[in-house]
Amino acid sequence: MKKNFTLKITINKIGDQFLLKKFSFLIYVLLIVSLVSVNDIKAANFEVDTTEVLPEGDLTDTEILYVKLTPSNNQVESDTIIDAGFALSEASVTQWGDYSCYVRFSNAGGKKPYVDVRDNIASPNMVALDTVYFEMNQEYHVWIQVNLTDQTYTVYIQAPDAEDPVKIAENATFRKTPVSALSYFNCMHNGDHSPAYIEVLELNLTDTIGIATGTPPVSINTTDAESFNFKNFPNPFTNKTNINYHLVQKANVSLTIYNSLGREIETLVNQMQDAGEYQIDFSARNLSSGYYYCKLQVNNHFVTRKMIIQ
Repeated sequence: MKKNFTLKITINKIGDQFLLKKFSFLIYVLLIVSLVSVNDIKAANFEVDTTEVLPEGDLTDTEILYVKLTPSNNQVESDTIIDAGFALSEASVTQWGDYSCYVRFSNAGGKKPYVDVRDNIASPNMVALDTVYFEMNQEYHVWIQVNLTDQTYTVYIQAPDAEDPVKIAENATFRKTPVSALSYFNCMHNGDHSPAYIEVLELNLTDTIGIATGTPPVSINTTDAESFNFKNFPNPFTNKTNINYHLVQKANVSLTIYNSLGREIETLVNQMQDAGEYQIDFSARNLSSGYYYCKLQVNNHFVTRKMIIQ
């Protein structure tokens, strides 16, 4: 009897150990699945709108990148969370960690919409030396100066109603390091809660900071769109849209369509035109759905509109 009793206890212990190992293995599997799910969610919220090679070549320590940006979405509500930005990277981006420099337009935490910059060694990582608020569908001038030796960058921004640029970051640390070159510009947004996106209206290299002395010699006056009454309807559209603009005097005019990567699709107008109202029909029958840009240039002034083909 004693022997049988002892054998019974041994079997129970073996069974307990088996159950414990089985339970531990199940917890391990659940943990792995949970971690994968979290990573999938984090990966899913990254949405890239533009990733393209810098048109004038790699950004170096001796140059400054000037870019005119618009945080845009015609359907965005005033209380919608906005989390979108402009980034520079060594290669095209496919996830948040691929960029080195990042200028963000955000109202995270329920704050009034503001601009900040990624600094990888700061805590928290998003910083701003000075406060610059923004409004949707307005144009903002940004200058980015990099130091590839130190893997840092400095950012200035000028709002439409400001007289001078404001420094919002100085020697902020790259997110992705080390990189030997910055060759791509990117626009992306957090798809989990941000329907807003960033439009690039102008991008070029310069050796100065400030719109009064910047290059190239074209107007970056934010009233140009109003003065030309430049618009298209309907937008979004499927088959065709009507592009309208107004000239107050005779001028040399070009009207060009570009895809989301900045490649020219079609030139609709390229001639001298008299003062007056103009309407140009644009057909999208041979184009795939997505974002496109319509650029109106009048002498040395130009404005750009985003068009959406459904």
